[in-house]
Amino acid sequence: MTTRRKPRDFRTIVVDGHTLWWRFSPGPHSSTLLVVPAGVPGTRCEVQMPSWQDPWFHIDGIDFVAGALQLHSAVSNQPATVTPKFAADAIQYALSQGWQPLQPGPTFHVSFDGTTFVASDSP
Repeated sequence: MTTRRKPRDFRTIVVDGHTLWWRFSPGPHSSTLLVVPAGVPGTRCEVQMPSWQDPWFHIDGIDFVAGALQLHSAVSNQPATVTPKFAADAIQYALSQGWQPLQPGPTFHVSFDGTTFVASDSP
């Protein structure tokens, strides 16, 4: 079996012994965190973030203070930045709800409302 190359824009993370690739795709009205097994076939996990909006689509002010440009956005996201820690938390939640990344199957869906993860595919 050949291993796949890491797709562009994906980052590597290891959670609970699983080596995975993840990518965050911000959008103007909602965003998505996609997680796939690293280099091997398996099941994807998609974390929908319906309330996370890309701040670049919602610039509502610009200031020039002390020689630096400051942009102001009309959105306030939770988390403010999607970090590897947030990705790890989402992955741990999906695993606790029955996601088996190395088993073939349909995409495992999770949503994040700004405070809580909810699996829509619990076994």
